[in-house]
Amino acid sequence: MKRAGGRTLSLLFGFVLAVIMPAAAAHAGDQADVSTGVRVEFPAGVTFTLDARAAAEITDVSLQLNTPGQRYGAYPRNVKPDFRPGFHVTASWTWRRFGSQLPPGADISYRWQITDAIGTVTETQPQVVRVDDNRFQWREVSDARVTVRWYRGDQRFGESLLASASEAIARMAAEQGIDLVRPVTAHVYGSQPDLYSALPGTPAWIGGISIGEYDAILIPISPDDSGDGQRALIHELTHELIYQMTFSPGLGSRVPAWVNEGLATVAEGATQLQNRRALADAVNIDAVPTLRTLGSGFSGLPGTQAQLAYAASESAVRFLLKEHGPERMRRLLLQLRDGRTIDDALLAVYGRSQDQVEDGWRRSLGLTPRDRGQGAQIEEPRPAAAAASGRTNTSLLLISAGAIVLTVLSLAVAAALFLKRRRGISPAG
Repeated sequence: MKRAGGRTLSLLFGFVLAVIMPAAAAHAGDQADVSTGVRVEFPAGVTFTLDARAAAEITDVSLQLNTPGQRYGAYPRNVKPDFRPGFHVTASWTWRRFGSQLPPGADISYRWQITDAIGTVTETQPQVVRVDDNRFQWREVSDARVTVRWYRGDQRFGESLLASASEAIARMAAEQGIDLVRPVTAHVYGSQPDLYSALPGTPAWIGGISIGEYDAILIPISPDDSGDGQRALIHELTHELIYQMTFSPGLGSRVPAWVNEGLATVAEGATQLQNRRALADAVNIDAVPTLRTLGSGFSGLPGTQAQLAYAASESAVRFLLKEHGPERMRRLLLQLRDGRTIDDALLAVYGRSQDQVEDGWRRSLGLTPRDRGQGAQIEEPRPAAAAASGRTNTSLLLISAGAIVLTVLSLAVAAALFLKRRRGISPAG
């Protein structure tokens, strides 16, 4: 009876499989019918949409993204947008912009992947969308090194900016040792508010930005610019070139602010009056900041301190260029690219530590080298240490004496008890 029942169940199971398997096989190779879309909503972000139908229930949807034009730090992203499983699904996902993320000119490659309940995977062909600030009608001019894009001003305005940028690149290579590695694109906004609106989340006072990952600059320059805008363009262009020269895939770009900002300020041209005054005032009262305190960014400093930080950085860099020339500065930047600390890089290139470079710079300003308190740090603790040692020795002597006294007393008590016990038991013995 059991064997007959087993055969009956096996036949029934085989019959069910025979009915189900052909139906499953009929759908296993069917690809989903997919429609996709993309919408750039600058400055908010980029929205990707999907409409898909399949013969079997769609159970998984993913959006695969990359930024092929991002030279540094690009990596594939696999996004799982919200959707409701079914035979017909819709989904959307928005890549929000924040700060310098996805600047104008950035390309995004994307494709959708849809998986149904049977395991059939449908992948759309990779497509590319360009992020652009479509609020404005951009024009552009370019040469082999720089592209300038602008929307306010005539053709001559754009060409003058291109000429300034190209001349600055040649001058930086000859006078400062800064080399262009890849072509750069400058997006010139017609006003500071226009620029600010293009960089959500950045400070309202921002006056330009270099976006190294995309070899891009965003800068506000109006057609009636008196020269400040072009100086700012050259300043940000210098930051971009320094980033290109010093970037390492494993480390990024690690350049002390005094080197970075000093080179950028020198590239602008002659020292501006406000920088001369700020430095002169600091020299008069011997309040010139140290190079070590100038190692971090200046954006968080109050106005007067920030002005002095830029002025001092410019002065220190001018000192190095005057004393040792552009070739050593080029070597310094390459040392930093290779992962050296600023102290090690300065020693390798100039034969001096950062403090020694600072001493030379201070002498050039008519100041004496800074007293960093190294002698006092060595000498002053000695009496205190000796006193502490004396106190420790005295304490040890007292403790030792006390221990001896206690030991003697303990022995005396023990001896007395021993004698007492012997006296107590002696008659019975």
